[in-house]
Amino acid sequence: MKPISPRPIFTPSLNQKLISNSYFLSFSTQRHQNSMRRNDEEEISRSMRVSVWWDFENCNVPANSSACRVAASITNALRANGIRGPVQITAVGDVMRISKTNQEALSSTGINFAHVPSGRKKSAAIYLVLDLMKWVSRNPPPAHVFLISGDTDFAGILHRLRMNNYNILLVLWKVGNYQN
Repeated sequence: MKPISPRPIFTPSLNQKLISNSYFLSFSTQRHQNSMRRNDEEEISRSMRVSVWWDFENCNVPANSSACRVAASITNALRANGIRGPVQITAVGDVMRISKTNQEALSSTGINFAHVPSGRKKSAAIYLVLDLMKWVSRNPPPAHVFLISGDTDFAGILHRLRMNNYNILLVLWKVGNYQN
């Protein structure tokens, strides 16, 4: 009988650490069934949609970072934590506040822009919540919702989504952590 190569155990949550030193090496039927379940869970994880909303008015491209690397950095962070589904990134805010160079770099990496003129206070946050609710109506759980913002106004809606079995991933930036 050919031995099964060791496989690391991972968890599909950014709140838990990757357990890289644990392996299943047994050939018993019970372990094989566990391995099959794990394979099924991995397959489900690969098919779960991951939608990222980036509030770039409150969380711009980090200082000393290339705009070309933003999408890859987001995707790599998700993959490193066991989230394997297709990723869609939407950047929300006043596009006119981003340099043309950064707009082109972000767009070339597959990031979609939702232009929201900055005429009213919190207009980007309002748009983001409405777009998020539209997305939820089309994507029942299980699914991953990833929000990147410097705004804390989203706690209520994120809590409701979590209570309805959506996996919520959140990055909050402090005001001093980004550049315009």
